Amino acid sequence: MKIPVELVAVVVSAMGTYIITKRNTLSETKRLILTSQIDNIFVPLSKFFKYKDRHSQISVADAKDLNTLLSHIIADNYKYITTDLFELANELQVHLNENNYDRIKCIYNEINIYVSNTFEALKHTLSLPTSSIKTRWSLMKQKDKVTYILETFVLPIFFLALIAYFIGFVTYLISTRLFHNTIGTETFSSIAISSISLAALIMSVLYSLNK
Repeated sequence: MKIPVELVAVVVSAMGTYIITKRNTLSETKRLILTSQIDNIFVPLSKFFKYKDRHSQISVADAKDLNTLLSHIIADNYKYITTDLFELANELQVHLNENNYDRIKCIYNEINIYVSNTFEALKHTLSLPTSSIKTRWSLMKQKDKVTYILETFVLPIFFLALIAYFIGFVTYLISTRLFHNTIGTETFSSIAISSISLAALIMSVLYSLNK
């Protein structure tokens, strides 16, 4: 008697499909929130910076214009404002009141970078066209670059390998306990392939849950 590895794969696949479908249905509210953030917060700010970036030098007048725009956006969309943007807007207001040009310029640039990175991240989440990573790389902070590399390459490969190994190892232990002998090469290959497939499915489910 052979362990029905294929049956296990089918069952897990069915469960994964159910979870993903249910999650996508429940995330419609979140999708509407992200769409509102894009349309009402990050599109106006992105347009502002795209126009202002034509100038070679940041002026106090530019910072005041940004402060005015941020004030209107925050007032009209308060519940959709991210904590980071709210804090950056407050910092800009403080340094404008202090007339500290160096800090004004620094915060202005920080807001520009934050808006650019967050706008691209939101578009990616909603499957909208995004700028290439090559274009965004120079604007990303060092920690954002490290995070991008980890999330895009290192962690998916690591967890895929870890899950595949775990599934294969547990299946191997179960088979040896049930039949009191070692499994053949053909069965082991089947387990390995099924483990990788299940691991890939689990990663897909986890990715969906994080959206």
